[in-house]
Amino acid sequence: MPFEYEYERNNRFYTESISFCRSNNKNDNKISSVNVPDEFFYAKNPTNENFWKDVSFIQDELRNMPANFGDALKRVMKNRHITIEKGSELSRLSPRTINRLRNQNENVSLNSILAIIIGLKLPRSIGDALTEKAGYNLANDREELVFYNLINDLKIFDIDKANELRRSMNKTPLSGRDE
Repeated sequence: MPFEYEYERNNRFYTESISFCRSNNKNDNKISSVNVPDEFFYAKNPTNENFWKDVSFIQDELRNMPANFGDALKRVMKNRHITIEKGSELSRLSPRTINRLRNQNENVSLNSILAIIIGLKLPRSIGDALTEKAGYNLANDREELVFYNLINDLKIFDIDKANELRRSMNKTPLSGRDE
């Protein structure tokens, strides 16, 4: 099933379709290739003043990020003035789950981490750091690496759109609350 995505270029809106190819082995449901239009890949303008402010903020955040996942998540949320309730709303995770993630350093699910990264609109470097602090190495999971790269390359910061993409990949949604 293709995933439809809208984007803007030169003040015009376009809709593209991303398709996932499965391996030829009928017992293997793994993605073997992804067809993504070139228009999705772009870089920020390095002459933009806000770009450099963002880079400085991210650099400071990475340098001062605590060593464990729970404390790192608390710091990220505090720096962005995101409450547990707001984090819950953005990620579609329950407030109880957000609170548990902030106070837990082991057995954090990858789906919950990805829901946080997408919902809170975290830059890729911060998302990478949180994923690593939770003990995950996406290089070991091709399917999740494809998904993680797509959400970053497509700039998907809407949890419902991310869940739609996961469904098109025959993967479970990131969070259980579809509102």
